[in-house]
Amino acid sequence: MKQGYILQQLFLLLSITFLLAFVKSCENRKSPSPNPAQILSLKTKANSFLPGQPDSAILYADSGLVLCRTLHLASDSSIRFLNIKVTAFKAMAMFDSAVSNLDRVHSIAIGISDSLLQAKSSLDLGELLLNGENVQLSEKYLIEAKNLYESTLKLPISENQLPIISYQLGRAYNLYGFWLRNKGDYKLSQELYLKALAIFQKLDKPKAISAICINIGSNYSATGSFPDAIAYYRLGLQAAKQSNDTVNMIGVYRNIGVFYRNSQPDSSLFYYNLVQNLNKNSNSRQPDVITSFNMANIYADKKDYNTALRLYIEVLKYCTTINNPRGIINAMSGMATVYSSIGKPKEAIDCNKRALFLADSIKEIPLSVELMNELQTIYKDHGQFRDALLLSEKAKRLNDSILSLNKQVAIHELDIQYQSEKKTQENIYLKSELTYQSKISKYRFYFITALFLVSIILLFGLWRRHKLYQSREIAYKVLMSKYTKESELRIKNPEPELISYEIPNETESLTDELSLLSHQLIHYYNTEKPYFNPTLKIEDVSAKLNIPQRTIAALLKKHHNSNFNAFTNRFRAEEAKQLMESEKYKNYTIEAIARDAGFGSRQSFYNSFELHTGIKPSYYRNYIARNSTSSEIAL
Repeated sequence: MKQGYILQQLFLLLSITFLLAFVKSCENRKSPSPNPAQILSLKTKANSFLPGQPDSAILYADSGLVLCRTLHLASDSSIRFLNIKVTAFKAMAMFDSAVSNLDRVHSIAIGISDSLLQAKSSLDLGELLLNGENVQLSEKYLIEAKNLYESTLKLPISENQLPIISYQLGRAYNLYGFWLRNKGDYKLSQELYLKALAIFQKLDKPKAISAICINIGSNYSATGSFPDAIAYYRLGLQAAKQSNDTVNMIGVYRNIGVFYRNSQPDSSLFYYNLVQNLNKNSNSRQPDVITSFNMANIYADKKDYNTALRLYIEVLKYCTTINNPRGIINAMSGMATVYSSIGKPKEAIDCNKRALFLADSIKEIPLSVELMNELQTIYKDHGQFRDALLLSEKAKRLNDSILSLNKQVAIHELDIQYQSEKKTQENIYLKSELTYQSKISKYRFYFITALFLVSIILLFGLWRRHKLYQSREIAYKVLMSKYTKESELRIKNPEPELISYEIPNETESLTDELSLLSHQLIHYYNTEKPYFNPTLKIEDVSAKLNIPQRTIAALLKKHHNSNFNAFTNRFRAEEAKQLMESEKYKNYTIEAIARDAGFGSRQSFYNSFELHTGIKPSYYRNYIARNSTSSEIAL
């Protein structure tokens, strides 16, 4: 019986083995071996899709890479497909993916010891990273490319390869010089730029000459060598004209315009006009926004406010069309300055507030602080000191957040520096065979130093936070003194009080249709109190008042600089203030008061109340409660 069981198990094992072999043979018959001719076909198709359909080119390139691995082909085929993917990803502005595929090419080049391919991939990687977010990482690849090309030129090479390698070395000098310039090392940057210029002049490459001359001129301008800067700008202009390169001609004229900006504004305007004429003659559909903005600034300095305003409006229209938030903000800031200078504070404040709102929406905190400072100046110039004070407090809070962000960046940079030093120490340890205890002691020193620095930064942050709380308490007390007086007036006059709503932007008389409708809307809110409905929509108000929704939205925007939800929540916030002061609601929770005031959610109530009053609801209620208790004791 035991032998029968063993035979049964052996038979089952043999059956499974035969079944697996049969399935494998069927798969082999269904999937014929790939033909090397398919590689050429896929490469042709990928290249054909590259100009207009980069995503399709990527699909064919990926299929080609799979075939290369299946056929165990040489690395050349894989490199061609990877380069196709790099070009496609660049066209799709997917630079991280382009860097990833270029890095694969770089690794293959190192693996097959192809120094020229390694140099080219390093140079392309450095250029991509230099124009992206990983600027620091680009230095390694640019230095590698520069050293490899310099080493190759010392070897015997063919006459056909010499100009190609020399041109690539010029590119490496130019890009690494640009990296050094951004770092602030103008001296070494200029040396590399001049080396690149010598190579391009020897190769007679006018387009490259004009580009490098612009960089050299900008370096001289930054270091105060103005005659040298002008000399190279003119040399670059000559090369640009020789190659009929409109882009570089525009670049030269624009840089010369910047050069003369402060010393000779009329000369600056002359070169800016040349830029605009070249741009028009090139049939470009896109105006030169930078030039127009710079010209507007010069005209504003010259007190030619009409011309300045016209140029600012042109910049604003174009930047709005292409959805360029920073351009819109700069144009509106310039318009605000012009309006303030010609005695139109309302228009100036409106432009600045719109710019500030946009800066807040894209989370450009430093730009928001700058705009707030400009708005404070406008307020002070036109006697609106209370608004200037309130804005000053908000700017101070934003400044503190910038300091906090800078601290985080500093800590991050310290961490990067620490990691870099750690790797360097490890390499030194391996080369010089340092003892284990020596390495531990060094790391302990770095760790204690880093810990000490972090502690200092944290203590400084806590001190700044304490100062912020003190400033906030002062601001709260100023505001609460006003609200307390309002509360006392309401207690003395128990009659129901209508909630007022100012119309800050009204410039026409009450005969204006929107103004009349605005007062009708406010009257409806005060008498009918529709805001008690937490699900109130603009459609409901439109139907009740027989006013189109579009008209309501327009009058809210024009006369109240608001939207429907913000307008309604302001009435609810005002109602909540009165409920908090009521003896009936003394033991109610804040959430219950929010519901009775018409708010649909706790978060909406907190946000709207603080926006309307400048104070958190809990602080307001506690302050009112303490004040009323003190009054009772006094009585």
